[in-house]
Amino acid sequence: MTEIFVAAAAVFLAGFIFLTLRARRRRKKFFDAPFPPQWRKLLRRNVPAYEKLPADLREKFHRRVKEFLAEKNFEACGGLETVSDALALTIAGNASLLVMNRPGEAWRALHSVLVYPGAFGAEKDDADDAGEAGGVPIRRERGARDGESWTHGSVVFSRERIARDIALHGNGQNVVIHEFAHQLDSDDGIAGGRPPFADPADAKTWAEVSARELERLRSGDAETVIDEYGAENPAEFFATAVEAFFEMPAETRRAHPALYALLARLFAVDPAEQFRR
Repeated sequence: MTEIFVAAAAVFLAGFIFLTLRARRRRKKFFDAPFPPQWRKLLRRNVPAYEKLPADLREKFHRRVKEFLAEKNFEACGGLETVSDALALTIAGNASLLVMNRPGEAWRALHSVLVYPGAFGAEKDDADDAGEAGGVPIRRERGARDGESWTHGSVVFSRERIARDIALHGNGQNVVIHEFAHQLDSDDGIAGGRPPFADPADAKTWAEVSARELERLRSGDAETVIDEYGAENPAEFFATAVEAFFEMPAETRRAHPALYALLARLFAVDPAEQFRR
């Protein structure tokens, strides 16, 4: 009996090693392959900043896009039959702008991207939301919504809203960037508008500058380019500021120079300069 058990275990182990090595070879082949021309074409249309990326950033961006598509699950919800390859690439591309030049693993807590055909309803009440997000609700207003970020490994989108934001590029709104800004903010398990700066001095400066800019937004200052939704709380302020940073970089730098400088250090990119090509 012992010999049979040992033999069975050996066969199982051999099979496991074979499958693991085969998966690694497939993964390496996927990452070593040239970035597909059809992907480039779609990204030019659906991620407007892509066309303007300098060569060094574009290669890093390609790597992040591949990582996202290889590692994250896409799930169709609410009657949507499937998440098309084009839609998955669009989401991966917009999300990758935030991490293309940041070191380390990207979106380590994220497992699934859920997509509805249109606006979707709340699945939890406000009390549950506040508890889950460490006391700060994340995109959990009552009624229908177009995007949502969860701290337990998922983001949710409306396909309709993604298409609308692409069509209206340049107005400072991008639901994919917004929700992935929340994911970055909640990297420590709490989404409170305190992004993960590498330098503690930058984190301290952010607390001061963002508090000042949040009050400026709440006052109705006509010179701000940050969406008014950011006045809800510090977490939403950070997400809308990131939208403005990537969607309207020159305007954001002009209207909010200190805020822009901090975001440029956080993301290790300067879109007002680097995305001008």
